[in-house]
Amino acid sequence: MIPTLGPEEKVTPLMLYTASGMVRAELVCKQSVRVNIWLRTENAPRYLHLIKAHVVLVGGNAIKTFSFPDVFLPAETVFAYHLLPPGSEPMDYEETEANRRMQPATALLNSFLFRGELRISTLSDVGTTIEVARTSWLSFYNVDISNPFLPQLAVHAPMMLINPNQVGFALE
Repeated sequence: MIPTLGPEEKVTPLMLYTASGMVRAELVCKQSVRVNIWLRTENAPRYLHLIKAHVVLVGGNAIKTFSFPDVFLPAETVFAYHLLPPGSEPMDYEETEANRRMQPATALLNSFLFRGELRISTLSDVGTTIEVARTSWLSFYNVDISNPFLPQLAVHAPMMLINPNQVGFALE
């Protein structure tokens, strides 16, 4: 049974990526939460409350799917996530900010490929940026998501958060 939302709650459709696969669900949170940056804030929860969850587990060449009406997922098991339409929120940067550029990169998470752009200093490179940042979450922009074991998966996200401690970065 799907829970009844409180008066100050909202649901936001999103896709989450974990060590074992991905979850497409609706996140239950307070109305005031900006979901696209939530996990990198001090108000990040320990557990994400998800409803209408569709779980895809990818193990070797085997794929298993499950559906659950109500899931509590530990936030520490989420390695990347992004909003799904119709959900949208403002980007987390100013386009006019000086001395910044978009660096094309591919983030690698198990069998998932996230092809997008990192916003970095014009005076730096990707290696220095991820080494010096020492952050739990990085914004990744204009991302095309694929997985060779899920050929039907073709998702585009204007912005996603990725945990740089759980993904590798490839430059092309």
